[in-house]
Amino acid sequence: MRPTVYDLYQMKAERLREACERPTAYLSRREPPIDYWEFVGVERKPSRFTIAEMEEHGFCYQEVLSG
Repeated sequence: MRPTVYDLYQMKAERLREACERPTAYLSRREPPIDYWEFVGVERKPSRFTIAEMEEHGFCYQEVLSG
């Protein structure tokens, strides 16, 4: 059985919090995102935590601080 593929979006730079130097924020959804997200690709091998969150809420949000 093929794994579920989710759309992967990144938050546009102008919408990121100013307190974070270089954060990267992703939203995996089955629907088009609201205007401050941009499509960057697909997530072909989501973690079991991502899958569980998608099943429960319909989206999975994650923010990674890189600086």
